[in-house]
Amino acid sequence: MSADQSLTLIDYAVAAPAFGLDMARLDADFADWRRRRAVYRKTLRELEPLSPRHFAELRMRSAEFHYIAVHSAKRA
Repeated sequence: MSADQSLTLIDYAVAAPAFGLDMARLDADFADWRRRRAVYRKTLRELEPLSPRHFAELRMRSAEFHYIAVHSAKRA
């Protein structure tokens, strides 16, 4: 698509309903994704500084950080 054929935001807002896209729904989904992503990143930041001794006390491995963060983001 050339520069003169690219969609502007207004063009997209007009064309989106014609293609069955609900802009309010897309905005809400994006806001929800950003909120969950923030929880995921916060959880990782909290877990990363733990020492191996803390891991042993909590009975976890550093390899589980991703899954713990994903779980906390889904619950948020």
